[in-house]
Amino acid sequence: MAVSLSALVERLWRALGWLWVALLCVGSVAPSVPLPMGDGGDKFWHAAAYAGLMWWWAQLYGAPPARRRAAAALVALGVLLEGVQGLTAWRQPDAWDAAANALGVVCGALVARGRAGRVLAALRAWLQGTDQR
Repeated sequence: MAVSLSALVERLWRALGWLWVALLCVGSVAPSVPLPMGDGGDKFWHAAAYAGLMWWWAQLYGAPPARRRAAAALVALGVLLEGVQGLTAWRQPDAWDAAANALGVVCGALVARGRAGRVLAALRAWLQGTDQR
């Protein structure tokens, strides 16, 4: 059974999304490396990571109900990982980190509502055209 190039790209997109989630989980509970960011500077990186993840998964879930479920799952993941940090001897949970994670999810969802939310769909359409040649 031949698999279309478009289907392969979607599988790759999904696999890379799960890899990103796994790296985020590992990075959230691994011993932290001090970075010269100043007070609260890490909040930007929290928000950026979760905004990127939300945007990534929104490419796969175009319908609003599915995107809301993805957003809720990412917010829950951010809160859960902050809680898990409290179980380690080397990390401390921070409610502001969880808030930055949630803000990032909202930002990623808003970006995905525009043209940037149709990147994977455009790639699929282009690939389907090349599959038929």
